[in-house]
Amino acid sequence: MIYLNCGVKGSGKTKILIDLANEKLRDAKGNLVFIDSNHEIARALNRDIRFIALNEFNVDNLSKMNGLISGIIAKDYDVESIFVDGLLKNTSESLEDSNQFFNDLEKISDEFDVDMYINISSHKDLVPDFLRKYNFI
Repeated sequence: MIYLNCGVKGSGKTKILIDLANEKLRDAKGNLVFIDSNHEIARALNRDIRFIALNEFNVDNLSKMNGLISGIIAKDYDVESIFVDGLLKNTSESLEDSNQFFNDLEKISDEFDVDMYINISSHKDLVPDFLRKYNFI
């Protein structure tokens, strides 16, 4: 299942996602992964949550992000949840360009039973229509 956390820059989305990841770890039966653009927030996460910094893997578009997420799941069948902060931060793509990415992500999420929590830098009322089918946190 895909969950979106929407808000404008500076609205506390990252803290909400970090707190949610740390909270989910308490009841997790599988592994949790947190993806961010760099290492700035890594210390705020419980050390049992796998942290991945995008700047270490040259992820600069949504196709590469899809590949990274697919690779994470392929390597570790016990991944239960993936948290993504700064989805578009390192790309030149816009939220309107992300329809195919979210379609692919939904297929992966459903097929491998992995929950995806994604921060979106946009007011909830302004997200493209194709994102409205997902759950908002």
